[in-house]
Amino acid sequence: MSTRILASHGGVLPRPDDLQAMADAGQDEAFERRLPSAVAEGVQKQIDGGMDIVNDGEYVKRTGFNGYIRERIAGLEPRPAKPTPNAGSVWTTNRTGARDQNEFPGFHEAHRNNSSVTGSFVRVPGGGGWAPGPRGAPQACVGPIRYVGQAAIKVDVEGLKAALAGKDVEGFMASLGPGTFTAGMLDEHYGSPEALLFGAAEALREEYRAIVEAGFILQIDEPELARAWQFYPTMTMPEYQAYTALRIEAINHALEGISEDRVRLHFCWGSGHRPHKNDVPVGEIMPIVLGARARWIAYEASNPRHEWEWVIWEDLKLPAGKVIMPGVVGHATDIVEHPELIAQRLRRFARLVGPEHVMAGTDCGLGTRVGHAEIAWAKLAAMAEGCTLASARL
Repeated sequence: MSTRILASHGGVLPRPDDLQAMADAGQDEAFERRLPSAVAEGVQKQIDGGMDIVNDGEYVKRTGFNGYIRERIAGLEPRPAKPTPNAGSVWTTNRTGARDQNEFPGFHEAHRNNSSVTGSFVRVPGGGGWAPGPRGAPQACVGPIRYVGQAAIKVDVEGLKAALAGKDVEGFMASLGPGTFTAGMLDEHYGSPEALLFGAAEALREEYRAIVEAGFILQIDEPELARAWQFYPTMTMPEYQAYTALRIEAINHALEGISEDRVRLHFCWGSGHRPHKNDVPVGEIMPIVLGARARWIAYEASNPRHEWEWVIWEDLKLPAGKVIMPGVVGHATDIVEHPELIAQRLRRFARLVGPEHVMAGTDCGLGTRVGHAEIAWAKLAAMAEGCTLASARL
């Protein structure tokens, strides 16, 4: 049995400087012309850095991982936001980490008007980083949610295919999950949060299938599974577990007809640089998340708040065929993790679930969240070296 631990990452990578400049300047035609060669360069940099499963860096997503998908969906209109209780509950709607804000009001107030941060995210400076795009207006669902991004996803998959031609690596492509897509969305059509969620799942299925049919691994990005606990400060744990379970059910609905062996699911606690003291413990939701029809479960596991949670695998049994993809490098610091530390992290997991059930990953996409492109690429290279060390010692 092979004990070689493979390496991949969360998705977003630093754009080349010139491509980012085109995006910032709104030079759409120039951006589209440059994109294929930029993707090819990004793929090669991933291979050079030791990645086994690579992607297109999500370079095309100029309006962020949430904004891009709205451009491919019909049935939405922007609306001014008015926080309201969720139907049938007393939960307050606060998409900014209310539990931490309640405990650390001074920290959040100090960051509110700080030009160096955006929504508690460190803004990436120039030099290859990918700063967040402009924030879009809150969305309202005003009609049936329909996928209209067929032409766009075709361009995406063809671009990655071209970049991978002749390369001895596998490709993956990320797409937003239904729970995160509908988070905070106003419903003026479906009549219930559940109907809205499952309507989105059916529409997103079309993009999911296009990715898998192109021969790539589909990564569903669903941070809502863990981050939403912060957003609803009056929600009880049983209520939150039910909230999470419904979103896993929606993901599985979206994956109908798609082989579980071609899917990985990524979740996190939101990548904001804030205390995270009141994050939901991963052990409270992982048994539910394991019910997803996904072979790989990718999640944050290296940041100072959650690294200790490897211990859940001492008692939690990993279902047959599943692979965990814990983050062993992260965005919480610009310090580049030592390969020996990365190897230690991997060996902990491997001892508990078996090395054949572990893949190395990043806490989240690094491209928008570390201080410079150099840091992102160095972290990936360190991870690959850590994989080599861990594999040799298992």
